[in-house]
Amino acid sequence: MMKNNIKIISYKVAQKWILPANVFANSLISVENALLQFNRLKAKERLDIIKEMQEYDELRQKAINKDGESKEDWIICSMVDSHIMATKFDIDPLVVFMCIKAPCGINEMVVIK
Repeated sequence: MMKNNIKIISYKVAQKWILPANVFANSLISVENALLQFNRLKAKERLDIIKEMQEYDELRQKAINKDGESKEDWIICSMVDSHIMATKFDIDPLVVFMCIKAPCGINEMVVIK
């Protein structure tokens, strides 16, 4: 049986993690619900999300930079990609972005205190 590691973070750190992520996700989910979904993900699922988003990002760099599109186009494409990923993993799009720059290890759960 694998030991569950827990990372305790402050409310301030949580805000710096979740609020910028929601700029891209544009989600209406509560922070508590997003954190529950994040903590339910297995390490492999988090790694898969990170890997796939990096692949989408590489494709975006080629397509958007080639066509000279704006920052808004980049954000919209990222949001669409997060919704695709969210459907695949049955999570909210915010949780997809939370996986990318998480303040914890890949196998750690987060508790906000």
